[in-house]
Amino acid sequence: MKQTICILIIIISVIAISCNKTKNKLNVRETKDTIYTNDLIYQKDSTIDKKNEDKIYKLILEIPEVKERGNYIEMKSNGKRHLQLMIAETPKENKSNYYWIKVGEDNGTNFVTHYNFYIYTSNFEIKYFDTINDTIVSLDIWRKKIKNAL
Repeated sequence: MKQTICILIIIISVIAISCNKTKNKLNVRETKDTIYTNDLIYQKDSTIDKKNEDKIYKLILEIPEVKERGNYIEMKSNGKRHLQLMIAETPKENKSNYYWIKVGEDNGTNFVTHYNFYIYTSNFEIKYFDTINDTIVSLDIWRKKIKNAL
């Protein structure tokens, strides 16, 4: 009986919260741990230099393909899913000179990566990490490969 009441309270709470949600019309909304844009979400990482973290996320958010994919996911999910960015590895973790950024979505079961990027610390150059061929290519070469595949 107590279990049924607890489940009922949880369901009612979820419904009440869902009904009160409205679309934020601001381009960017920031909380202590998360930054939200209209169609992208990313978690802040407290182990990374804030200045570098902000620059990294801004650079990724400027990539046209990332913007397009974010809009597509939001449209197809009726605003229920959003593209998310996460730092998969820092230079300290991979003992190298780049940040590994994953761009993907939480499909309810797991994080599904759509894009992998490396951002180099020396000049903040962005490269695409092709996980299928295990290669790192410039954004120009990546875009040409996409165009040729169509």
